Amino acid sequence: MRHGLRELPGHARRRRHRVLPGRGNRPHALRSSPSGFGRRLRVPPVRFHLSRSGPIPDAGCSMSQTFEFRMARTDWVALSTAVARRPLAFRIATVVAMASLVAMVLAFLSAPDGGTLLASALAGGADWYPFYGIIALFAVALLFRHRLIGFNAAAGFARLPLADKLLVVDAEETDVHVVAPDFDWRFPWAAVFRLIETPTHLVIATGGREGLPVPRRAFADAAAFEAFRAFVVAHLPEEASHERS
Repeated sequence: MRHGLRELPGHARRRRHRVLPGRGNRPHALRSSPSGFGRRLRVPPVRFHLSRSGPIPDAGCSMSQTFEFRMARTDWVALSTAVARRPLAFRIATVVAMASLVAMVLAFLSAPDGGTLLASALAGGADWYPFYGIIALFAVALLFRHRLIGFNAAAGFARLPLADKLLVVDAEETDVHVVAPDFDWRFPWAAVFRLIETPTHLVIATGGREGLPVPRRAFADAAAFEAFRAFVVAHLPEEASHERS
């Protein structure tokens, strides 16, 4: 079982989940149910601490970094959107593949007038307007699926067990340890397969639907954030992708 901050698709979103009580240093999975509208949160100022135990070769940053922040709605949306986002070329290719498949199916089906449904669809007419609308909606949903997931995450934030909870993150040489009330998660750097940079967050993805959103506001200034960013980049596995959005 993968552990961490994650979303669940389908019927699992409608079930209630809880965070298991702490048992030593074992990590506990957090599964959210991103549905329904949550309460508006006011995020108080966060405190920042940076420990320096020596430089990292070629990185110029500390051997370990510790900071804390409160999980806000924007953090949850940033994580959900970032891990769901796919390259634009991939999304366009998916839309083209879907359109080609629909065209192939219509080409094999016969229309009432004796031709094919594809020929009838290309000829147009008011009877085909609903079909055109459905195809257009599917295309938009495929292109902007990550945005739809972000809207869903924002609506369900109030049900998140970590909503407005203080997270303490300790990034060390071998792993990252995240602690909050009734929550304990530790993952090795080898588990990171994507690093996504956004204007407001640094998202460390450890799975298709899980990861750690690190907001810029968790650091005292831009220099402190850049030091942490350099620390993360220096510890990324070779096979991990580094993306900017």
